[in-house]
Amino acid sequence: MWVRVPEGEMEEHMKRFDEHEAGVWAAVMVAVLLLKCTLAFSEPLPAPETSAGVVVVDESFERDVAAVEAYIRDFVAMGRSEERAARDRRWVKIPLYARLIVEHARQFGVDPLLVAVICKRESSFKVRAKGARKERGLMQVMPGGVASKDDKGRPYDLSTINGQLSAGANHLQRCLRLCRGNVRQALRAYQHSGGCHAQGTGADRRYREYKRKVAKFRTL
Repeated sequence: MWVRVPEGEMEEHMKRFDEHEAGVWAAVMVAVLLLKCTLAFSEPLPAPETSAGVVVVDESFERDVAAVEAYIRDFVAMGRSEERAARDRRWVKIPLYARLIVEHARQFGVDPLLVAVICKRESSFKVRAKGARKERGLMQVMPGGVASKDDKGRPYDLSTINGQLSAGANHLQRCLRLCRGNVRQALRAYQHSGGCHAQGTGADRRYREYKRKVAKFRTL
C-alpha cells in the first residue's frame, strides 16, 4: 500500500537525514583522528641511529659532553677572561657543539675528543669555514668527495652542523678501519687522503694534541 507524502514534508525528512548522516561521519572522523593521536604519542620516539648504531645517553655520554665542552671552552678562551671570551660568537654555542660532537662521534664509534681536535684544527669550530680546495664546515669535508657521502653513496648536507659532523665522523671511522685502529695513521689518512702512510706533519701535530687533551680533559 503506497502512502503519498506531501512534497514539503518529504524535503524536511531528507534534510534531517542528511544532517544526521553528516553528523555521524563527523563523529567517525573525530574518533579516527583521536585514535591516531593516541597511538602517535603512546609510541616512544626512536633514538638517533645511523649505520653505526644507536646513541645511548647515559653517564658516560654526559662525561664525554663535559670533556668536549671543556676542551672547546679552553680553546675559545685562549687565556682570555670569561667575560672577554663570552664576546666570541662561538661561546654561547659551545654546549650545543659539544653535545652534537659526542652524539655523532658515538654513532660512528669514534672518540668524541678526537673529533673535537679535528674540528679545532680544521675550522676552529666555525661552521661556515671554507678551505683552499673548497672544503666545508667544522671538519672540512670536500663536497662531492668520498667523505661527503654515507656508506650507501648518499650525500650529506654539508650546509648543516649535523651533516658536517656525520660526514667527518664517518670518514674518520673509515680511516681508523683502514689503518687498523692506529690513530696517528688514521689522522694522516683523514688529512691527506693518501692512505695510512701519507707524509705530512699536520696529522702528527693533531695526534700529539689529541693525546694531551685526553690526558687533560678525560678525567673530568
